[in-house]
Amino acid sequence: MAKSQISETQSEWQQRVDYEIEVRLDDQKHMLYGWVKMVYKNNSKVALNEMYMHLWPNAYSDRNTPFAKQQMLNGNLDFYFSELSDRGFIDSLDFKMNGTKCQWQLLPEQSDIARLNLPDAIAPGKSVTITTPFRVKVPGSFSRMGHEAQSYQITQWFPKPAVYDVNGWNPISYLDQGEFYSEFGSFKVKITVPENYVIAATGVLQEKEEWSFIRKRRDNPISTFTGISSSEKFKTLTYVQDSIHDFAWFASKYFNVEESSIKLKNGHTVQTFVFAEELKPTGTSSINEALKFYSEHCGYYPYKYCTAVKGALKAGGGMEYPMITVLDGLSREVIIHEVGHNWFYGMLANNERRYPWMDESINSFFEGKTMFGDQNKPVLNSINLTRENGTDWFMEAANISIERAHLNQAVADSSEQFSSYNYGVMVYGKGSLIFDHLRGYLGDEMFYNCFRKYFDKWAFHHPLPGDMEQVFVKTSGKDLSWFFGDLMHSEAPVDYRVNKVEDGNVLIENVGGIKAPYSVGYYYKGELQKEIWYDGHTGVMKHPIPSGAVDLIKIDPRSMMAESNRKNNSYRLNSLFGKIEPLNVDFSIKGYIENPDRTTMAWSPIIGWNSCNRGMIGVLLNNPVAPVQKYNFVATPMYAFGTKDLNGYFNFAWHRYGDNKPQDITFGMKSARFAYAPSDTFTYNRIAPYVSFKFRNKDKRYFNNTVVTLKYTNTSFTPKFDQDAKLKVLENDISTYNRRTFTENLPDQFFDFIVQGDDGQKLNHTSYKLDFQYGMIADNQFMFDSISGKIISKKITDNFAKLSFTFKHRINYSLKNKGLDIRVFAGVMLDKADNGLYQYRIGSQGGRYDYTFEETALGRNQTSGVFVNQVMTNNMFVKAVGNFGNIDGYTVSANLVTDLPGKLPLHLYADIFTFNDIKNHVNNTDQQSFGYTGGVSLRFAKDVFEIYFPLVSSSIITKTQDAQQLTNYKQQISFTLNLNKLTGFSLEDMLRKAL
Repeated sequence: MAKSQISETQSEWQQRVDYEIEVRLDDQKHMLYGWVKMVYKNNSKVALNEMYMHLWPNAYSDRNTPFAKQQMLNGNLDFYFSELSDRGFIDSLDFKMNGTKCQWQLLPEQSDIARLNLPDAIAPGKSVTITTPFRVKVPGSFSRMGHEAQSYQITQWFPKPAVYDVNGWNPISYLDQGEFYSEFGSFKVKITVPENYVIAATGVLQEKEEWSFIRKRRDNPISTFTGISSSEKFKTLTYVQDSIHDFAWFASKYFNVEESSIKLKNGHTVQTFVFAEELKPTGTSSINEALKFYSEHCGYYPYKYCTAVKGALKAGGGMEYPMITVLDGLSREVIIHEVGHNWFYGMLANNERRYPWMDESINSFFEGKTMFGDQNKPVLNSINLTRENGTDWFMEAANISIERAHLNQAVADSSEQFSSYNYGVMVYGKGSLIFDHLRGYLGDEMFYNCFRKYFDKWAFHHPLPGDMEQVFVKTSGKDLSWFFGDLMHSEAPVDYRVNKVEDGNVLIENVGGIKAPYSVGYYYKGELQKEIWYDGHTGVMKHPIPSGAVDLIKIDPRSMMAESNRKNNSYRLNSLFGKIEPLNVDFSIKGYIENPDRTTMAWSPIIGWNSCNRGMIGVLLNNPVAPVQKYNFVATPMYAFGTKDLNGYFNFAWHRYGDNKPQDITFGMKSARFAYAPSDTFTYNRIAPYVSFKFRNKDKRYFNNTVVTLKYTNTSFTPKFDQDAKLKVLENDISTYNRRTFTENLPDQFFDFIVQGDDGQKLNHTSYKLDFQYGMIADNQFMFDSISGKIISKKITDNFAKLSFTFKHRINYSLKNKGLDIRVFAGVMLDKADNGLYQYRIGSQGGRYDYTFEETALGRNQTSGVFVNQVMTNNMFVKAVGNFGNIDGYTVSANLVTDLPGKLPLHLYADIFTFNDIKNHVNNTDQQSFGYTGGVSLRFAKDVFEIYFPLVSSSIITKTQDAQQLTNYKQQISFTLNLNKLTGFSLEDMLRKAL
């Protein structure tokens, strides 16, 4: 059922706050010293006995503020690891109402909000004056407010009352993800700075001599390499403006200035400016472009100035304030987007913390229309990666991916409810797409007329969602509950498909969860003949095909609907298989991208090498990887020049996503074929089908999960010799004292039950893996029996069972990206294997003991050379070179790696281990209960390629190496080369991890 938002409507009244602020900048201590007077008028129907005051600079005061906690949750650790000197605060407060001191206190766990207990109630219709001094320590640049050296971003900087509206008080802590809600009023702000600073600010600058200073810098730009000391003389600048709800200013001695103007169709002229240390010549033209489009399609810009500033922003690409915006770059796209916020954040001023779509989604839609109109984005046009409305294809692909993976959230959720990824993709991406859906349904003229009516009624009045819905419904005369209710509030997808064509009718089926209107296009010879919009429905609906020639029917022909699956939108009338798209095998980026009109497969040449097959050449084949697919396959057939045969990988997976536990189910198979002996004697053929169940946290802001996997591995071996000739040798060998045997390897079979967990934290991350494995090993052994004169055979089995547990934990140091990685491994042979190949082992392996052939090894079964020194990253992971024998009982190891200060990729490592009969080891003459090794590692890529230089080892290691003549230090250097990270579904896996 549609959820209407009409109940969420604003009151007829709203409060007003008029500000007078005086502030001085100390650019040596990075301090602001200020005083503020607020005239607060209570236009509500009730008396107010208290007031909530935002003290947003306190968001930067410590690691326990809501801002700091959100940064941690979103994986941004910059503030967590910041120096105390780079943090900020606001203090020296002394609130008085009409001259009488107010008692006040900070809210628990919200040090950036104060509750003022007013000495007298503010009666309806009455005004009071609130005053206080304040001091602000400007933090380093972590979000919006901050400084880099002596370049300042002064935003969310003064004490500001929370909004009191139909829902009561709206106190909101400062957050990086989630913006603001403030009362309208007037501002008169006096700013005192050293006189050689250039200031860009909200409002109208009053001092004519300062305009001369700005235009002198405009006409004579300076280099950022110019050394400028702060002037000892100060200047005070005055800015005034009515009908705004916030004030921001930016200061730098190095700002250069670009100036322009635009005359709007209503006759109003706006002066436009760009302040930046390094200007781009198109800055003001982008501002003018936005002012023109938004004014004509939403409502006219009323202010005298509009300014963009390039600053040290660390909260997205830009942040808007009335009449001014700060950007991290001067691209056309970002300037248009941020200037556009003057309408939805600035003049309409909705509660963006609670309803981010009312600003960001609408503004992202208008940004796209400003930039591209009804045209595709030119750069990507040739490979059809962009929607008609100009929204970047990658944002839409991300939206489709998270919808298919059931990781999406409703567009109407509040800012705090979104995961960091979804805040960008759903609010900016899908939110923009659904407004394009509404535009297509209403038509351009009606759609923009609705927006103009909405703006005319609600500018400067804080509309809520129901207010917008009422205007659009009244203006259009349409039932829009599908949009303001279902499409906004549901996580279900929009998905219609062509069911079939019969008797001159097309049957359209709703296979999604939203009963939204949809369009159908009717084509002939590649040209759209007619497009018809139909009201939404459930089930199947029959529509007559329009008269005239038609050879293709396509749902959503202009890609205006927010559909998650367009692969089922088309039907070709003159094709034997009308629903199946033509095959397109592509040697370009297009092969990796889903094309709704083609069944696409990508190919590219590939080369390979290992010590057994030698050089290989072949082709890489895979289906699209973006957006996320339900099916995935990767095939790499390669011809090996050493063994003169075909080898390679073939991996396949089918994914089922849902919302009930387990949320993700994957059925897959991984297979491989390569030689595995240096003499080119054997080839292994590995087939490993599996099923995995992923249990995710229901709260999509958190990324902890548990994965349960059932896996079967079958490894067969292909002899590369003449078996008949080998048996002939046995027949000819009749010596009683030299009786030979010949072993034929039968397929090895392994059953794994694996449970893996991950807490999803960026700080002090923890994960674990539990693996129970049962192995069934069988060989045929042939022997010539001299008594009977026949070759006899005997089947030899060697089954085993083992249980292992791996625990990983990272302890972060106080320095960013520095910490201690702890890995603990414990394993036990529950049913001992007679063949030591299947038991636990210590030290380098080079793939020799990778009996399931799961690892990608370049030097499998080498007995000499560099690959003998390769250590696999599973099991005990002791980085020691040598053959230390087999462990047929239990084993425990701990691997420690600590980062070193500085930027060099050097680390210290230590491995400690023990096992059931370590004291009986042939080289443990000292009867030690533990062995150890440690040294320095050189890391090229974590978990992929590292080299280990040992500095200290216990006697069990050194004596074993001596016995095996590994006495040269170079022979003792080990390394890891985890090529599994770079093969298989690696690109697909990266996309999934990003979600």
